[in-house]
Amino acid sequence: VALLVADALAARRAAPGPLPIALGVAETIVAGAVPGLLAAGLLVLILRRYWAPESLYSPLTVALVLGAFTAANFLQPEGGLVAVTVMGIALANQRWAVVRPIAEFKENLRVLLLACLFIVLAARLAPGDLTQPGLGGLLFLAAVMFVARPACVLISTVRSELTWGERLFMCWIAPRGVVAASVSSLFALQLARAGVPGAGRLVPATFLVIIGTVLIYGLTATPVARLLRVKLPPAQGLVVVGAHRGARAVAAAVRAAGIPVLLVDTNAEHIAAARAEGLRCYHGNILAEHVPEHLPLDGIGRLVALTRNDEVNALAAVRFREVFGRTEVYQLAPHDVPGVAGEAVSQHLRGRVFGGAPLTFAELDRRLATGARVEALPPDGATPEPDGAAPVVPLFAVRGEELVVLTPEPVSRPRPRQTVIALVGGAAPAPSPAPAAAAVTR
Repeated sequence: VALLVADALAARRAAPGPLPIALGVAETIVAGAVPGLLAAGLLVLILRRYWAPESLYSPLTVALVLGAFTAANFLQPEGGLVAVTVMGIALANQRWAVVRPIAEFKENLRVLLLACLFIVLAARLAPGDLTQPGLGGLLFLAAVMFVARPACVLISTVRSELTWGERLFMCWIAPRGVVAASVSSLFALQLARAGVPGAGRLVPATFLVIIGTVLIYGLTATPVARLLRVKLPPAQGLVVVGAHRGARAVAAAVRAAGIPVLLVDTNAEHIAAARAEGLRCYHGNILAEHVPEHLPLDGIGRLVALTRNDEVNALAAVRFREVFGRTEVYQLAPHDVPGVAGEAVSQHLRGRVFGGAPLTFAELDRRLATGARVEALPPDGATPEPDGAAPVVPLFAVRGEELVVLTPEPVSRPRPRQTVIALVGGAAPAPSPAPAAAAVTR
């Protein structure tokens, strides 16, 4: 929209009248949209037909983006911005090829480029430039914050399910950043060449808006959210992958500590049993493409995968790293199959091991079958272990509303005055028979 407005201003200076302005805007749209759509279609075709190795997906995308940008600029000055915008919209909304790896590369590249760009753009300004807009600049900042942003939000949320508190918070929060700075710098040069009066004030006014919105919104976001009652508590809840007997026992103990829990399973009988116990459930495949968007994750900040399948546990943990971060995805210790080299899932392809001591699904199931229970131990207390019982395995530490998932790592230990949720009781595993002496033959 900013590009089209700038083109309209330049066209009005060159040839006054609505027809030249409309033609100039239409030329920019067509000259940008066609190369952008062609580049997006070519990239989707290459990905769908597997015409390029996966290692070249990112550089191939960059090459097509630069090609579309150059072609559009050749057809129409500044049409490249339209081309890359249209290409991004087309790629994001198509369903024929997977572009997730490209999106991840784009996010990493974006952080580096924007960090450098902000420094370069800000270096072009002298300290006196920020005072150049004067009172008019402050009024412009006030109009952006108190008129334009609220009008945009209120119109966009008509008949939506947002509460008035959420709408008002969205009206207040809209910091400006490097996109506004880079676009204003580009258009200031373009408008100055076209002879538009006041073009030199565009960049200082934009940086005034950036500084003002970042400072004001940044300092007031938390108090305003608290005032409007839209501030969520820290996400201490837990997603448990699996709803079998062991998963239900773990979930029930965590819920009893006042921590929200959500069970996810594809087994209808397990889901029915969990619902009968009053546990919150989601019947579906944790690995399905759109499950992270469909899960009710309010107040939930970590995942523990407890299925009998080590590969499913590992895939769920890797999948939800994008949602909760690498440090907050856990899984049962993988089985080691005797005689199969490299059977255990590699550490970088799975989550952190769940439990204060390594606990496999087979061991968890065996102990529950022999009378074990998952229960909260008193702070700084100990539960005596009867003769023949398996050792206590700490699973979580709880203090107030804070939940810590325990692991065998040295840094993961319960702290004083924390309630420990642990696996207690159950028969100890039978001792392995001593290996028979190997026969020696000659």
